[in-house]
Amino acid sequence: MIQGLIWDLDGTLLDTMDRWDTLGGDYLRSLGYTPRPGIDGDFRTFTVEQAAEYYIAQYGVPMSKEALVDGIHRAVEDIYRKTAPAREGVPAFLRELRDAGVQMAMATATDRALTEAALVRLGLDGYFVGIVTCAEVGAGKTQPEVYRAALNLLGTERDKTMVAEDAVHAAETAARDGFPVLGVAESHEPGQAALQAVSRVYLPDFRHTDSFWTIAASL
Repeated sequence: MIQGLIWDLDGTLLDTMDRWDTLGGDYLRSLGYTPRPGIDGDFRTFTVEQAAEYYIAQYGVPMSKEALVDGIHRAVEDIYRKTAPAREGVPAFLRELRDAGVQMAMATATDRALTEAALVRLGLDGYFVGIVTCAEVGAGKTQPEVYRAALNLLGTERDKTMVAEDAVHAAETAARDGFPVLGVAESHEPGQAALQAVSRVYLPDFRHTDSFWTIAASL
């Protein structure tokens, strides 16, 4: 039987990807400018510093790079502190996992303070033994360190601890390191076939989880 589950945050537990997709244009509108077509696609490839430089160079925004960076950071914070919802079905699924005795931790690339703020706001913080961030372990999800650190928090067996991910590259990292993967469909991840292939169980959503419990019982 499954002992533990390590959760990704963005796109897996939280429905944040739409907000990230429109952040570039939304922030520019907040400054009183009308974005040209394609800005959101451009913004996804930028660091925050590059985005600030883009606003100045392409739109003539009369602010310093530093002020724009601070403003973008505040806009990102607002996503987690004020607006980002849990994905449909997540609260009920977390209750089922807790009631079944499954220990849970968070392994995320998102800043710890923002992760904690979102979980507290949504009333989900009590389900998790702890949080590990990529910044804290010094490696992104192309490397397994964040999952290993979360496993240490849980104290569960690796082959009985699932990793829930919506991103193919992260799911592949976890699978290579010996974790069974719970693949979660997300419309912004183009590699759904690859995600399904690497997953021990693949869920289109959290409203229909019978397949998860069948596999979980067999671990």
